[in-house]
Amino acid sequence: MIAPGALDVIVPAGDRHASKAVLEESKVFLPIAGVPVLHHVLAAIERARCTGRIFVVGDRARIERSLDDPGSPVRGHRPLVVVDQGDTLYENLWRGLRAALGPDAPPSLASEDLTPTVRDKTILVITGDTPALVPEEIDELVGASDLARFDYVLGVCSEATLRAYYPRAGRPGIEMMYFDVRDLGWRQSNLNLLRPFRLGGRGHVEYLYGIRYLQDWANTA
Repeated sequence: MIAPGALDVIVPAGDRHASKAVLEESKVFLPIAGVPVLHHVLAAIERARCTGRIFVVGDRARIERSLDDPGSPVRGHRPLVVVDQGDTLYENLWRGLRAALGPDAPPSLASEDLTPTVRDKTILVITGDTPALVPEEIDELVGASDLARFDYVLGVCSEATLRAYYPRAGRPGIEMMYFDVRDLGWRQSNLNLLRPFRLGGRGHVEYLYGIRYLQDWANTA
């Protein structure tokens, strides 16, 4: 059970390695309603009941400059720390986690000699390129997660729900790829609730992330 305001959130917002630019711009800085996508994500996170500190990992100088925009929807309702990015998603997650743990952080994410507090540390990871995120979605995922049984919970959306965003006559849109489960299609929602140090096979995370675009025949092979 997560107490209100207690859940640390890591927001990967990097622009290196497997991150893909859109219109030659980092996705988190694409403007929506005059402010970067990242701002809409942070605004939703800080309004959720369950969230506490927010650790944004990316181009620190650029993110900090952008947060000075008086038109930003980010209101400072939660403590926010910007952490310099590394070269990979795996490294960025570790940097955010290390910042959240502070002096209790072990030498690396692969460490096995852990205190119970560190081993049971629960965090929420939400990528910085999810502008349609709403605080109710965050609270629903956290509230429905059975942390007594599971160390990793992934949010999903059904194809039926996302069909509303498909292109239509006279209106642009986007069609997504899905995981087929029986007769339903599901797509991950980029909300991840987890205890990082309880997960096995952590070293495979970066490799799988790097080949996630299966439209690329090389990744498929």
